[in-house]
Amino acid sequence: QGFRTMAVGTLAEAQAILGKGDGRIRAVVSDLRLKDGSGIDLLAWMKEKGVETPVVIMTALDGVEGVAQDAQ
Repeated sequence: QGFRTMAVGTLAEAQAILGKGDGRIRAVVSDLRLKDGSGIDLLAWMKEKGVETPVVIMTALDGVEGVAQDAQ
C-alpha cells in the first residue's frame, strides 16, 4: 500500500514530531502507557495544539479495569 512508518518511544518524541505540523503524519498508533506519560496525555496535548491527526490507542493491560483507571 506504500505506507511508511516511524517509531518513537516517548510522549516527548511524539510531541516533537507532531508539533512540526508539516502534514507528514497521517495517523498515530499509541500505547496507552508510555515511558513519560500516556496515550491519553498525547490526546490532550494534540487537542490543545489543534493537531487533528487520527489516533488509535491500544494497550496490553490484562483487564478493562486498568484501562478505565488510566483514562480518568
